[in-house]
Amino acid sequence: MKKGIADMDDRNCRQKGMDRLKEIGDTSPIFDDLEAVAPQMVDYIYEFAFGSVHNRSGLSVRDRELVIISALAAKGDVLPELKNHIHTGLVAGLSPREISEALCQLVVYCGFPESIAALRAMKEVFDAEGVDYSELHKKQ
Repeated sequence: MKKGIADMDDRNCRQKGMDRLKEIGDTSPIFDDLEAVAPQMVDYIYEFAFGSVHNRSGLSVRDRELVIISALAAKGDVLPELKNHIHTGLVAGLSPREISEALCQLVVYCGFPESIAALRAMKEVFDAEGVDYSELHKKQ
């Protein structure tokens, strides 16, 4: 039997991770991309990232996605993952305004290039999904 990191604490972590990804409407091709070259990494993502960490109490799924969006935007070089989490953030109940404001706030701490790149990625996701972001045209 294949041993994964979930075996240490909870044999159901993989299923919990898969369930969480389904709940938030994950559309990332990362699992297909990694399965052929690094199948253990797929296990880590299911079991640890989503089965264990993403399922912790203390933050709602919605708030957790806002944290993830902010962290990925701050990192600056992970646009496919950022776009996926913008999508899952919308599914989890974040509004276009909340995502936009979080990404605008990053300019103070991360700089203009990261904030602008993240906002452009956000717009691509919104356009692809038909999200109405007309309210964002108004200055705050």
